[in-house]
Amino acid sequence: MQNIWFIALKDRITNVTLQLTPYTKLIRYSDRNIDQRRSNTIKTWGQFVCRFLNFVLIDNYSQFKIDDIKEVSLEIGNKFLEEYAKGNIGGEEKSIQAIKKEMHRLCKLYSYIKSIYKKDASKIYKLKWRYRDTQNRVHYNNHFSLNDNDNERLKFDIFRDMPSEIFEVFLRLSKIDYPELTFAIALQAYAGLRPGEICNVRQSIDPKNPGVTYQKIGSKINAFSINLTKKYQMRYDGTDVGGIKKRRIQKVYTPYLTKLQELYEEHLAILDNYEFDDGYYPMFINENGEAITVKSYREKIQRLANGHLKDFLAKSDNPYFRRYAQILTQKKLSPHFLRHYFTVLLVRDNLTPHEIATWRGDKNLDSSLIYCNNKEDLLRSIKELNGDIVEDILREVDNS
Repeated sequence: MQNIWFIALKDRITNVTLQLTPYTKLIRYSDRNIDQRRSNTIKTWGQFVCRFLNFVLIDNYSQFKIDDIKEVSLEIGNKFLEEYAKGNIGGEEKSIQAIKKEMHRLCKLYSYIKSIYKKDASKIYKLKWRYRDTQNRVHYNNHFSLNDNDNERLKFDIFRDMPSEIFEVFLRLSKIDYPELTFAIALQAYAGLRPGEICNVRQSIDPKNPGVTYQKIGSKINAFSINLTKKYQMRYDGTDVGGIKKRRIQKVYTPYLTKLQELYEEHLAILDNYEFDDGYYPMFINENGEAITVKSYREKIQRLANGHLKDFLAKSDNPYFRRYAQILTQKKLSPHFLRHYFTVLLVRDNLTPHEIATWRGDKNLDSSLIYCNNKEDLLRSIKELNGDIVEDILREVDNS
């Protein structure tokens, strides 16, 4: 018996289905007279459609002010692809191949929107979105601006590799500029939490559902876990701070528990300066003592990495640091570089794909298999990054 899929509106906090939506027709629509797609194919397509609907109608409603998907424009599609490529949608920056696949899906979706809503889809109706070749096969025209040259530009802009020496500087700078987020950075670097998950971490003092738990042998923490099994309302004003991609108990990678303990204790001292409303115990807060939103968190991490860190390294007497600062003038560290940093630690420790997926909190083995299958290329790229920096330094010495 084949599953029948619907697109429904859900409460992000309670996960309760509120109502079915009219957008189910976007996953039921087919180019063929008889829909012979498998259930899993329809499900995958539906997940993409929901990804786009959430981006346009919910997450960015204040920007686009669209109440119906038929009002969608090319500019919105371009923005979606840009955010998807950078990793702000779906998590982790995307390869050129992944961007092209998402672009193809978007062209197909725009074609469906035009076919379903016809002239009511006024901003895209006059564009030809599909055609048939001589063998009557359907193809889709791309009207979005992310062509091959733009993909290369995105690839150039996106940068994830941070040597351990630079990371230690980054961590120290956070204690100066954003001390309330230093422990958050550690949880990303040593437990692989995603930005949205960081914003959903609660304190251990929550009497009903402690957000973190740990075990000690003597005075030393030997196990530390973050409870991400349920999404709670984090702020009194009802603001949604971010999402949890996979609900789980996430452990901190064992080799880094000693470093984490020091940062955790320093963070608790910061939280002691704030009072929290009953029922609200956010681990990471903004200037007002409220749970920080994922948008604000990302902005601060980006500012710290691509601004403060770059400026600090550029003024350093260490030529290695100055060379990395030069790289940051040409490339921007992506929002997910800390999670990438964590994964590199796991790969270097020769963990299996299953172990990597567990430590990363992945839903499947896809990402861990990519890292493991490309382990040699990954480690070579890091080695080449360090090698390029050293060569530039030696070249400077020779020319001086």
